[in-house]
Amino acid sequence: AIAKTAAQLRARGIALEIALVPEKADIYATLLRRPRPEEHIGKYEAIRQMLVARTVTDVPDLRAVLLAGSTDGDVYFPTDTHWSVEGAGLAAQALAGAFPPLADVPPAHYALTAQPAVHHDGDLLNFLELGPFKALLPHTEDEVVPLTASVDSAGIDDLLGDSSAAAPDIILVGTSYSANALWSFEPQLKAALGKDVLNLAEQGHGPFVPMAKTLQQIEEGTLHPRALIWEIPVRYLDDDIHTQEKTAI
Repeated sequence: AIAKTAAQLRARGIALEIALVPEKADIYATLLRRPRPEEHIGKYEAIRQMLVARTVTDVPDLRAVLLAGSTDGDVYFPTDTHWSVEGAGLAAQALAGAFPPLADVPPAHYALTAQPAVHHDGDLLNFLELGPFKALLPHTEDEVVPLTASVDSAGIDDLLGDSSAAAPDIILVGTSYSANALWSFEPQLKAALGKDVLNLAEQGHGPFVPMAKTLQQIEEGTLHPRALIWEIPVRYLDDDIHTQEKTAI
């Protein structure tokens, strides 16, 4: 399915970069109480190489980037399955470093601004089956400091008021890793790329439904991107494989 999508985009002259997000348990494997299943060892790199071969597109090694970053701080939110603001920032920088050049897209300098801290319990607490005692679970003290991005110097188009008429040349499609403003992936992508990004990621629908909607809009002529970043967590590929296995049985 991913290879077919890449071929459709390539046929339309749209560059594709895949942001393959590793599992949190992979990055923090040394902290697990039990060893990871044997079949999970080396899974990320195997999938990444398969995607590179089948899609003929770039798939930066975000596992290596986040693994290196984990020695200096939390690249995943402690009580959540998602990455932290810091982890999302490292991923954005890695993707920008390998992003295909868009020579005729003028660069812009985006300034990142920290917003007020937000309390966040984390989605891992949803896995605790406490029944009627769930309300008694104490709140964590974990907080997220989200970021916003803004162009810190206006170009001539901004002064004339014409820049808003043109849609961004780069589209971000993906899951809650990209859609949830808490993790600030979109603004950090803008800052790392030096280009505007249209975020069409969705929460709760996985990576494939938002991509299907985006492709439909491209085919209908309502979207005209030059490049597309597709954020795909490895765990969703697992879910897809398990679903296929159950269907076959």
